[in-house]
Amino acid sequence: MISKEVSNLVKSVSCIMIILHHFLLRTPEISFWISGFMRGSFGYIFVSVFFLLSGYGVVESVARCKTSLAKDLIRRIWKIYKPLLVVNIVMVFVYWMLGPKDLSLDFIQHYRINDAFVLLGSDKCNVTLTICYILGIKLIDNALWFVYVLLILYCILYISLWSKYRSCFLLFLCMVYFFILYWLFPEDKYIYASIYAFPLGCLLSLNKHLILKYLFFFYLFSFLSLLVSLCIQNNEFFYFAILISLVSIIIFITQLECDFTHCKVGDISYEMYLVHIKVFTIMIFLIGVVPFWIYLATTIIVALGIRRLVRLM
Repeated sequence: MISKEVSNLVKSVSCIMIILHHFLLRTPEISFWISGFMRGSFGYIFVSVFFLLSGYGVVESVARCKTSLAKDLIRRIWKIYKPLLVVNIVMVFVYWMLGPKDLSLDFIQHYRINDAFVLLGSDKCNVTLTICYILGIKLIDNALWFVYVLLILYCILYISLWSKYRSCFLLFLCMVYFFILYWLFPEDKYIYASIYAFPLGCLLSLNKHLILKYLFFFYLFSFLSLLVSLCIQNNEFFYFAILISLVSIIIFITQLECDFTHCKVGDISYEMYLVHIKVFTIMIFLIGVVPFWIYLATTIIVALGIRRLVRLM
């Protein structure tokens, strides 16, 4: 229903949009006609797309898997954690090499510089703290919440797949997870606001034959959802309607059977996400604010290097 090539294309666009969102959050001096929206709700939409495609992709992968669910879950967790570990090792080393940073509080707050950048290389950082940053026990930057939320969602999915009523069990566990995150992080809406997209992606895969059978009604539902969301002006329902509409567009593009094999950015989208804030932090420290295209190109180059290191391990 959603081909790998189209999924990679959508991941490429989503990843670039998330990087742009974080870039604008850290450069409030840059302003244009939709910059306010791109600093706000913009990020939720494309993070939701990532969760949805992750859910869809992992269910499709499990369907083709010839090993046990437990072994496949361990393999998948390592596939997510290994690049994170490599990125942490590289960035901890780079932060240490930059030495002590004499940064003003205004500079740190203005550009949202994370504690790890300030601490690593200073006399306030000890071996224990360094190891915690390398292993990911402490987050080097706050965008890494996505990785840990995704890992738990993977575990929830694999637990539900052992159940006879896997769809209902999946929805129930994700709902419980949502309320736990809401209870733990009531002020950090970005941590829990998009996780509904993961079970939605899983259900799309589990019920793809039914959706393809009644595809016209799915398109109609997407269109009506968008109309209703515009009428009632509810942000949460608007995000949901946008996501459903994007799913319809993704399915439609897949049905066209166009060739998107040349789109390679999707292959390194995860690595780009892991390094993009770190790249921004280093660039703002060394040379100041640069045009977005230079920042994006640098992020892609660093992500390619990280991917090569991961493959060597």
